[in-house]
Amino acid sequence: MNKSDTMKVLAVLEVSYPQHFKSLSQVQKNNMVNLWTKLFQHDNYKIVITAVEHHIMNDTKGFFPVIGAIREMMYQLNNLNEITEQEAWNIIRKAISNSYTVRESFEAMPPLVKRIVGSASQLGSWALMDLNTVNSVVSSNFQRSYKALAAKQKGIVKINPMLTTNNTKLLEVD
Repeated sequence: MNKSDTMKVLAVLEVSYPQHFKSLSQVQKNNMVNLWTKLFQHDNYKIVITAVEHHIMNDTKGFFPVIGAIREMMYQLNNLNEITEQEAWNIIRKAISNSYTVRESFEAMPPLVKRIVGSASQLGSWALMDLNTVNSVVSSNFQRSYKALAAKQKGIVKINPMLTTNNTKLLEVD
């Protein structure tokens, strides 16, 4: 997004949050334009304005959004198919329910789920374990790991929008 695009975004915000802009000096407004331009320089204008509009339509408090709120909205809008830790665990449970197809099941898993599992042989090991242990200890450990890694990747994507959650290089970040 360039400076001209940033000014369009801030113009929409000014119409929606006039009180915020009334208290700003011209220097502060220029600084705001420069900051938003810098922090959204790698983002597509349409994505940013969509996130801003979504924020405005859902704002019930009436406060000017911080940049982090717009970044969060952009992430949510771009990752509608992101699965929760429970949904990821359900993929695992289905995969280990038939120990004869764990290799194929492992290969078909989303990258983040595969990263947590580690290998098809790990799925096979879980398939041979006591069901109570799998449904309690293994499930809990997997979901905790999934949630932590998903949050870490979300933070990376929000900082560097050029990355995506489907990017395999992103999965290698520790």
